[in-house]
Parts: sequence; structure tokens; C-alpha cells
Amino acid sequence: MFTGLIRSTGLLREREGKHIWIECAAASMQLSIGDSVAVNGVCLTVSRLTDEGWGADLLDETLSITSLGKLPIGCRLNLEPAMRLGDSLGGHMLSGHVECHGSVVSKVWRNGGDCALTVAIPATLNTYMMHKGSIAIDGVSLTIQEVDGNNVRVELIPETLAATNLAAINEGDPVNIEPDMLMKSVHHSVEMILAAREKRTEQE
Repeated sequence: MFTGLIRSTGLLREREGKHIWIECAAASMQLSIGDSVAVNGVCLTVSRLTDEGWGADLLDETLSITSLGKLPIGCRLNLEPAMRLGDSLGGHMLSGHVECHGSVVSKVWRNGGDCALTVAIPATLNTYMMHKGSIAIDGVSLTIQEVDGNNVRVELIPETLAATNLAAINEGDPVNIEPDMLMKSVHHSVEMILAAREKRTEQE
């Protein structure tokens, strides 16, 4: 499990087939082989480790659903190790199972150093989007300020821009999207209840 509070960033140094190598201060993240790390929101397992960074293997589904197979070498990546017992929950609960990648529609900077970011998402995720609800964009826990059709707008404060890769993304760039787990769970439960009720009605 993850919180969407980015602990560190790294650089994508190599991508060969289904393998990637990330340059970062591995010691500061206290990583070990087999640990889970969210990379731009995608839960990956550390399979190789040195003092300069670490490597992970990607599945075909990861390459097709997320942006990790499309990002340029040298780009900055958001990194968050899995939660440990006793860690504070400052963002919101995330699984690291990205639903899809959206694309940046606009990014409007303001005088105070913050900015408004609008991202287009697939229509299939609209059910989980609501004003003041939560969303993870490239693994960053954010609050939804506006939903307009398939577009979701969030506000990025200077601290978020400094600590993550969101300052560097531009219009048209792909970003990984994970909707709020609670919203998904509630929606699934309601669907199951309604389906069971409809089935009982048909049998009566």
C-alpha cells in the first residue's frame, strides 16, 4: 500500500525490453531486493540494487496500461516505497495498481508559484471522480477541484511541484491515473447489491 506522498525522485536511466533501471539515492530510501516501490504511481518490485540505483521488471500489461514504456530516457520519476507499520497516512490509500494513463490538457501557472493542472481521463473512470474527491496522478495524492466531462482539474502547490515530477510535465504528456480506492470499493459494492436485488426480483 502507498499514500501518494512522494518520498524521493529518480531518473529513468535505462529501458531495455521489459527491464528498467532507475538512478536514485537507494540508501536514503532503505531499499532491499523484493521491496515494492511506486514509480510514477506504478507498483514495481526491486529486482536489482546498487548504491547508485535499482532495477525492476515490467509486465506486458504494465507497458500497455501505464506510461512507463513511453517516457523518455532521463526523465524524472516519482518514487514512494510501500508503507511500513507505523508510517503516517498523509495522502490517501493507494494500491499502486494504475487503471490507465491520461494526458495533460493544460497547465496554468499562477503568480504565487502554484498552478492548475487539467488532465483528460478515459470516460470509464468518470464514475470515480467527484469535486473534493481524491485522485493519484503519476503517484501523487491530489484533491479534485473540478470535473468537466472527461477532464479533471487539480491544483498544485509549490511544495508539490518542488518534490515531484509534476513541475516538468507539459500539455500532451501521458500521466498515470489511479482513482480513489474507497470510491471504487463503494461503487463495486453498490453494483453487486443492485445486481443481486435485480436477480431476486426476476426470480419472484
